Amino acid sequence: MINARENRPDPRAIREYLLDGSLKFATVSGVWTTKADIIRYVDGKVPAVDIITTKSYQVRPNPGNREPIIGEVEVGSYVNAVGLRNPGMEEGYRELKALRDEKPLRTLLIISLSGNSPGEFITLVKKFAPLADILELNFSCPHATPGYGASIGVNAELVREYMEKIRPETGVLLFPKLTPNVENIGEIARAAVKGGADGIAAVNTVGPEALP
Repeated sequence: MINARENRPDPRAIREYLLDGSLKFATVSGVWTTKADIIRYVDGKVPAVDIITTKSYQVRPNPGNREPIIGEVEVGSYVNAVGLRNPGMEEGYRELKALRDEKPLRTLLIISLSGNSPGEFITLVKKFAPLADILELNFSCPHATPGYGASIGVNAELVREYMEKIRPETGVLLFPKLTPNVENIGEIARAAVKGGADGIAAVNTVGPEALP
């Protein structure tokens, strides 16, 4: 099932592909495939990857936190505090539109979005939906400024409310990314699905309070 206007699979075909019983390997937001050139390289040169996830884009550019943003607190144990560094909605759209226009991608493309209100998420969804196979909603960043990321994802009712307001704005699959640093992530996942989520991106950084 191909969307003729975009020459890409429609949501039904993507859902069938994800649920066909085979294991899919995906990159995660903000770790590797953070630039269009890297996305292009992984898509063309790393056949083991089936799904590529972008960094999280916000409405306005965000310089993120000052370096150092990564530290090794003990051997093999790292902390990070990137702070959602991104070029903003307009530049992010320009980069990804050029990537899409160059040639079709082999992989599915998940575009990650970060807002501090349903209105901001809706603005981002409307902008990026024409380029995305799946939209990831960042309800989980542990070091975002108040109102973003985990500020949303720790509250089941707030997650449901966000999803109910965002869902009617697009037919693209929506995958909220949840934080594990809560007492009951299952309750929050159920709230997201009740609000209209098509799937769950699980999970963002596990903080020390969530470790056994």
